[in-house]
Amino acid sequence: MNPDHVVLGSGGVLGDTWMSGVIAGLLDAGGPDLRHAGHFIGTSAGSIVATRLAAGEDLRSYVERRFAVNGASGEKRRRTAAGSSGANPGVGSGAVSAPAAGLLRISAPAGRLARRTALRAVPRGGEELSRLGRTIAGLMPEWDPRLSVVGVNLKRGNRVVINAGDSLGLSVSEAVLASCAIPGVFRPVESAVGPIVDGGVWSPVNLDAVTPPAGSRVLCLYPSGYRSRPSRRKRLIAGLSRTRVSLEAASLRSRGAEVLAVSPDAAAARAIGPDRMDHERDQAVASAAYLQGAGLAGSLDRWLTDAPRDAVAA
Repeated sequence: MNPDHVVLGSGGVLGDTWMSGVIAGLLDAGGPDLRHAGHFIGTSAGSIVATRLAAGEDLRSYVERRFAVNGASGEKRRRTAAGSSGANPGVGSGAVSAPAAGLLRISAPAGRLARRTALRAVPRGGEELSRLGRTIAGLMPEWDPRLSVVGVNLKRGNRVVINAGDSLGLSVSEAVLASCAIPGVFRPVESAVGPIVDGGVWSPVNLDAVTPPAGSRVLCLYPSGYRSRPSRRKRLIAGLSRTRVSLEAASLRSRGAEVLAVSPDAAAARAIGPDRMDHERDQAVASAAYLQGAGLAGSLDRWLTDAPRDAVAA
């Protein structure tokens, strides 16, 4: 079995590495092949990984080729899987689902205004992600109907969900570049509704952009929620990220969906360190993420096949 929706969040260069490593570890340990999920929605770094999955790329081969991670030994995989439940139940009870959904709806207009005001104060970015654009164009020249990419309208401050049904005149590669366009750093991508920037400006995951029918199972990987942060400000940001994910998960539960949200475990958090854009940590992050994914495989299989439950995995 596979999740009905796979939601992949923002997290910079190392967030991309962590998500890819987790997915590779899951598959290598006998977990679900997420390439066969029903729908993918990606924000920022998550838009890159979502596109790889939708395009059918084997992330085990990608992680081995890119980061020289060729899997743990069979015995180490078994020990890792046996020692990890993969989930920490208790995102929040169903009783708070409806209020959470209402809070997100009520706060949306104020959120648009706040983001529009903040984005106007940020200098327009000038760097381009040309290499990434070429890579994505090679992977997926045409839109897959299962793929959605999240960005933010730079002028209006509102969230936009870009997909085959409403591409805003963008190719897949342009949409991914828009979702990754960190304000003040990378050049916004022009669309039919105006310039688009990083979807993480709106939310680290944008879970509530999913519209699942009752009974759907939604798997969310969010790199931004890890607890091991070196400064008070960064710990606060991580806490806000986890709170936002919990609210969005509660919103989905109010529609009858089941949610499993996964963030970096302690080992992966240590490997990521203070700077999610630090390429030199790639290999260590990929290795830790691979083992986390391998450990998660069993509990994810149970979550997909057992009685309904909602959980957060640390």
